[in-house]
Amino acid sequence: MRILSQTRDQNAPVLGIPTFAQNIIGDVFAGESAWEYRLSGYVITVGYYHDVAKYVAFRKEDGAYLIDSDIHSVLGFMGSNALWKASGTDYSYSEPANAGAPAIEASAWYSAKGYLFAYLAGILVDRNAIDKKMPGSSPGSVKSPPKPAK
Repeated sequence: MRILSQTRDQNAPVLGIPTFAQNIIGDVFAGESAWEYRLSGYVITVGYYHDVAKYVAFRKEDGAYLIDSDIHSVLGFMGSNALWKASGTDYSYSEPANAGAPAIEASAWYSAKGYLFAYLAGILVDRNAIDKKMPGSSPGSVKSPPKPAK
């Protein structure tokens, strides 16, 4: 399932019924709206620009940190794991155009606050501002974030 570059209607069969969420980037004048989904133990916030998903944030419903298998799972949920390249806690994705679908380029990072944020090329992202808006890991969860994927 590719979440990024899809419309809300295209994401609905897999992600379910969303609730309105706070915009993470805060670019309302560019047509940003954010929607929150709950699926398989994750809270998924998807940011749409003019009804096309441009960013997505994953965090666990219980507030725990994502472990390595979670990171691979959510990256795979957005596109083939074989196309995600890791560099520490940063990830890049490149999918060539095929069968009439446009090429997709995305970037992602795993935060020490326990969330994974991915976005399409072409939107301006300020990690520090996003980190301030995202909730942190809850007390009683894992004391430190997992080591980044290799």
